[in-house]
Amino acid sequence: MSQVLQGSTVMISGGSRGIGLAIAMAASRLGASIALIAKTETPHPKLPGTVYTAAKAIAAEGGTVLPLVGDIRDESRVQDAVQTVARTFAGIDFCVNNANAIDLSGTAELTLKRFDLMNAVNVRGTWLLTQACLPSLWRVFAVWRTSGAVRRIAASLSRRSPASRSAARCGTLNGATALVVSVVVVVMRSHSRRLPG
Repeated sequence: MSQVLQGSTVMISGGSRGIGLAIAMAASRLGASIALIAKTETPHPKLPGTVYTAAKAIAAEGGTVLPLVGDIRDESRVQDAVQTVARTFAGIDFCVNNANAIDLSGTAELTLKRFDLMNAVNVRGTWLLTQACLPSLWRVFAVWRTSGAVRRIAASLSRRSPASRSAARCGTLNGATALVVSVVVVVMRSHSRRLPG
């Protein structure tokens, strides 16, 4: 894995804390340049970390990092962020869709506002960031004859929770995961037809 990441650029959504930050730190240690897009610019009263504290932690270990403030639901902000990353690091090799919204309320209790938020972040945001990164990922495929990678971080549903409690989350995460898998398959198929030999 270290040879794959050495000298590459990894763009990660939701990388200001938790799993996203852990992925960013690990990829940085293996030689990747990291681009973080997260909406947490100032400290949240209940959640630790901002995009800047995450960048500082990566840089403190000698990593190369570009922190970008942005909400992945905002199409123009996502486009601007991806263009900035592509210019700064001469492309994007990996796109990690880590940002997500969660509400474990039961289906009967879940408000439409929270349901819409989960779909907007988990599906729309994943789509926007993946779509914006595709030109760079296609270039990686053409140069190295390997697909640039797109990943969606999706937590498994607890077997202990009844289906009614997690139907909305299951729908948004499975939808986002299926979306990313289909995008990767389309990229691989379209490029395998275009490239000689």
